[in-house]
Amino acid sequence: MNLFLPDTHAIYWYEFNNSKLSEAAEQVFKDAEAGNAILIVHPIVLAEFYWLLTKAGLAASYSAYLSFVLSNPIYRYEGIGSDDLARLADFDEIPEMHDRLIAIVAERLGATIITNDRLIRASKKVTCVW
Repeated sequence: MNLFLPDTHAIYWYEFNNSKLSEAAEQVFKDAEAGNAILIVHPIVLAEFYWLLTKAGLAASYSAYLSFVLSNPIYRYEGIGSDDLARLADFDEIPEMHDRLIAIVAERLGATIITNDRLIRASKKVTCVW
């Protein structure tokens, strides 16, 4: 089964039907809904999602969204382990710490990252789709 790790904006744009999501990224979500892909949910993504909802005045809906994601079969929650933290320096081409952690987990799992972030996409250590 193909594994994909959507970044925060990819999930946000998908869940809120925003046209900023690329066709290729949207297709990955459709594939997951059809049972042909698994979307890995990273704890950093869920935390950043809270901030996006807060900025949009929707912080009160975060608990419901979190429950939805954690119980939805298209998503699989994957935590951060101490081995992941020990690899932060290995991804110095990605300057933002949260993005590094996303990349580290994606690389460990062999997952493709769904992201529009040019710095993550420039890394040779991960595969991305946008």
